[in-house]
Amino acid sequence: MDEGSCYFYMDEGSCYFYMDEDSCYFYMDEGGCYFYMDEGSCYFYMDEGSCYFYMDEDSCYFYMDEGSCYFYMDEGGCYFYMDEGSCYFYMDEGSCYFYMDEGSCYFYMDEGSYYFYMDEGSCYFFMDEGSCYFFMDEGSCYFFMDEGSCYFIMDEGSCYFFMDEAHTVRPLSDPQDVRPYSARQDVKAYSAPQDVTVYSAPQDVRVYKVYS
Repeated sequence: MDEGSCYFYMDEGSCYFYMDEDSCYFYMDEGGCYFYMDEGSCYFYMDEGSCYFYMDEDSCYFYMDEGSCYFYMDEGGCYFYMDEGSCYFYMDEGSCYFYMDEGSCYFYMDEGSYYFYMDEGSCYFFMDEGSCYFFMDEGSCYFFMDEGSCYFIMDEGSCYFFMDEAHTVRPLSDPQDVRPYSARQDVKAYSAPQDVTVYSAPQDVRVYKVYS
């Protein structure tokens, strides 16, 4: 294939892919996978079980090494970082925050009014403005939806459902008993920009040269 710019070659279990003009390169050898895309600023590299991804200009960075996963997206305001089994997510401007450390999970989204928090095996969910509240603590599950008038509450292994207007079941005074999680002050937003290791892929990715 020429000028259509797509080349594929497979030899002795190794896979080689090359795309020119559109600047996409792929190379896989000895179990390692190498991907490189230029001009479009997307770089991917996988070697010895580790995966490296780098996207420039659009500011998206992904790096995975020795089981740890690092993701960083700038300008668009999305930050992700995972290290040593812990998962950290931070999205600014778009107002989405996720943080997981030592088995605890924290999620927070502002302006979109969506809050989620999970700590020490308990799960807390809160959605404001859209009026959906979910709270789970010590194995009990509480759900509250206002305006839409749908209430679900599970306590001590029992399941309760309440729909307004239909007036089905109301085991608890839902609005008062469901504790909306005050995520804003309780969720630790991960300061990803300075903590995320950005993989410098351009110089590290080996681009496969296809036979002319």
